[in-house]
Amino acid sequence: MVLAALLVQSMEFDNDVQVFLDTLTTENRDRVVQSFESKDRLNWRFVPGDRAGADARDMSDREEKAGAALLKKVLSSTGVKRANDIRDLEAVLRSLENNSWRDTQRYWHTVFGQPGSDKWGYRYEGHHLSLNFTFKGGEMVSSSPQFYGTNPSKPGGPLFFLNLTGHLVLESLTDAQKSEAIVSGRAPADILTAGKPVPKLEAEGLLVSEMSEPAQKLIASLIDLFDKDLNKAESARRAKNRGGLRFVWIGGTEQGQGHYYRIQGPNVVIEYDNTQNGANHIHAVYRDPSNDFGNDPLAEHYHDHPH
Repeated sequence: MVLAALLVQSMEFDNDVQVFLDTLTTENRDRVVQSFESKDRLNWRFVPGDRAGADARDMSDREEKAGAALLKKVLSSTGVKRANDIRDLEAVLRSLENNSWRDTQRYWHTVFGQPGSDKWGYRYEGHHLSLNFTFKGGEMVSSSPQFYGTNPSKPGGPLFFLNLTGHLVLESLTDAQKSEAIVSGRAPADILTAGKPVPKLEAEGLLVSEMSEPAQKLIASLIDLFDKDLNKAESARRAKNRGGLRFVWIGGTEQGQGHYYRIQGPNVVIEYDNTQNGANHIHAVYRDPSNDFGNDPLAEHYHDHPH
């Protein structure tokens, strides 16, 4: 019964993507559909700027609603809300910076390959948001890189939980554990795997298995923020990938000080960086070193041999 339900869900998503594509004008369809072999599929980014695909400025109301329906298939309701809240912050920046270029409509839908074929992908991306999905044989096999950013980052904001809970983890550690978890030096200016097709980082820090039970639960809740933003089937698949985790912290340990932390295991890398704008600007990403972009050999090639 479970397998049948998953197959039906996959087929439904294939159909929904096709409905979206069929809704588009010929011009917009040509913008949205890219080759699965395109280098751009691996060129995930979160800075402002145009992308391949079509955004709301290009779309009719009907097309835009069909695009929104896709997000509701790959994301949970909390994931849709988080994506919308991050996008809405562009309006805040537009006002704060008096910058008309900031635009809540500058978020692009892109399909790589043909839905229903052996392997294809879907991306929704713009400033501070990069959601990447890969499908194989009608099944979602990867949902990373999954990037979120917020500026400003205030209590109650889309990512403030990562700030608050990260500090709670650190505060829960004994002095001996802190000496293992904290790496001396200034926090990096950004996440270390930004834009890289494959995350390759040295494993360092404190083993999560050596933490107290409450601290381990806090770590789990940090991972849950990313996992539970996805649809139920993908969230359940990713929840199995949590073995061998380590926690590392770099930078200031007080609120308001620039800081970075990372949760890392064989199948999970979560990076969190809050150093810009007086530690009021969060960048955070979920990576799966074994399965980003569906464990694509092309991603490994571009990591080892930049073009």
